[in-house]
Amino acid sequence: MAGRRKGAINGYSVADNGVDKLNRNNNTYQSDGASFRQQKTKTATLAQQQSQPAMAAAQHKLSAGKHQTFADMEVDFMFREPYILSGYRLPNQTWRYYFASVFWLHNETLNVWTHAIGCLCVLLRAAMLIFQLDDGFQDRRSFPVVGFALGCFLSNLLSTTAHLLHSKSPRHHYILYMLDYAGITFYSLGNGIGSMYSCSHPRNFAQMEGFYLPGVVGLCWFAFLACALARLCYKGHVQIERKLIMVSVLTMTAAFIAWPMTGRYVDCFEDAACSLGSLNHITVVFVFFTLDALCYTAHFPERWRPGHFDIWGHGHQWFHIAVMVTQQFQLHALHVDLVQLSRGDHVTIDLPSILLSFLVLGVVKGVSLWCLIPTIDRKLSEDESSKGHHCNKNLKSP
Repeated sequence: MAGRRKGAINGYSVADNGVDKLNRNNNTYQSDGASFRQQKTKTATLAQQQSQPAMAAAQHKLSAGKHQTFADMEVDFMFREPYILSGYRLPNQTWRYYFASVFWLHNETLNVWTHAIGCLCVLLRAAMLIFQLDDGFQDRRSFPVVGFALGCFLSNLLSTTAHLLHSKSPRHHYILYMLDYAGITFYSLGNGIGSMYSCSHPRNFAQMEGFYLPGVVGLCWFAFLACALARLCYKGHVQIERKLIMVSVLTMTAAFIAWPMTGRYVDCFEDAACSLGSLNHITVVFVFFTLDALCYTAHFPERWRPGHFDIWGHGHQWFHIAVMVTQQFQLHALHVDLVQLSRGDHVTIDLPSILLSFLVLGVVKGVSLWCLIPTIDRKLSEDESSKGHHCNKNLKSP
């Protein structure tokens, strides 16, 4: 009887201890849950507090006038350029906002207008050149000029579009700059057509005729893919790596494109009666290509005085101007060879073949870009996650 009583008492003691332990655990879980909710609330509050000053200033400036521009700290890190501290447009606005921005001053205005004007200059100069040929557009020597002008036009048009609209959102930023790279490689294809079918040496032409055009198309597609992947992999403070990759693959493509003209320099070295000055119209193009690459990678002069060349005179604007001048010198070189020297009689190519090369290159680049869109979305998700991680680190720091 006493044993059963003692056991009962002990049983109740065990039960009571279990209830007490359960209550303590519940209190602990509730405390942990409250702590987690507090932590989450503090994280969100911190992120909001960190973004409030910049966003408030941006919204105030936007409400003050549609033509206001913003400092680099008022826009997302993705849209910032090295040493450019102001002149940015606000992201996530209406399309009308970005199209209208072509008529007011910001750090992309000159980039937009230089290549927009470049489109018209190339078409006008190419048309003048073609009409100087014996049979105008019926002259088969005009076909490479059409191909070169088409490459320049597409490059300038896509560059203008990218610089005008890329601030719409991070996703549009990636996609539009990949279209810009598509334009650059269309320009490379146009260069290749002009080099091979207007300015080549007959010996080089005979050696390369069978594989040249497919080879240029393949190299241009590879260059586009390399530039697009470099844009995804290198951003922010590692832009120099991205630009070096781009310049490297485009230089490799340019070396293949320039090869058909090398025989003319070899002949001049071997022939005492030939002066290298007779090739100055081609040499100056190579000099300007080097200048283009330097302007693109160096970030001069804004590197020396950050914030002083945000609207006028930064390196990418000089790059655009250098490209415009290069295209005009290239058209001058075509004029010298086709009109003054009457070269190109050894060339056999028709206009449909040239247009087909642009079509094939456009299709493979379009398919490649479509395949890269999931990678772009994944990259954007990773960027958002890293922002959240950065907020948590700031919260934990004393």
